[in-house]
Amino acid sequence: MPSIHRTAANQVVAELRRRILSGELPAGAHLRQEAVAEMFGLSRIPVREALQRLDAEGWVRFAPHRGAFVSGLSAEEVAELFELRLLLEPHLLRRAVPRFRADELAGLEQAAAGFEQALHSGERERWGAANRAFHRQLYAPAGRPRIAALAQGFDERMEAYVAAHLGLEGIAPRAIAEHRRLVDAVAARDAGRATAVLVDHLERTRDELTGWIARREKAA
Repeated sequence: MPSIHRTAANQVVAELRRRILSGELPAGAHLRQEAVAEMFGLSRIPVREALQRLDAEGWVRFAPHRGAFVSGLSAEEVAELFELRLLLEPHLLRRAVPRFRADELAGLEQAAAGFEQALHSGERERWGAANRAFHRQLYAPAGRPRIAALAQGFDERMEAYVAAHLGLEGIAPRAIAEHRRLVDAVAARDAGRATAVLVDHLERTRDELTGWIARREKAA
């Protein structure tokens, strides 16, 4: 049975995440523990736990001696990160496809299943990490660890936003289907088809995500 503090922290996480997503709490907003505790009528213990969880998800960042602040990327920054991903990831996938061994393909299928399970679980904090795990497995056989690390770094920077995007209506089933199409193309050793699916996947996510962020910025 969850503790009282854990239950209270869950409520704070859900509400602060909602306010960040809606633009009610814009990027850069200072989240003082005392003020948040007073807002929810709680002690500082569950509030501190909630802020730490939001920090792990990428919604909040802690500044030394200053406390917690809402983290955020602009639509233009997200577009630029996708521009970099579109340069690197298709290159990695084209190299990876003909190099996949049977055990690596099994690992990719397992990562796709893990992503699907994470989405079905409803545990939002798992979504971004499960998505990154799939893409990491997808590019590993390319044998270009430095390029892959760069691509993963850009993906990590957007993890919270990707998770939010997956939470929008109709997005999760399509993302699952697109990952499955990638697995099928890799299994068929069809680098051209796999790359086309990936580019479409990244471009569609970019357009939907930047549009969503732009609407939040305008509302704020």
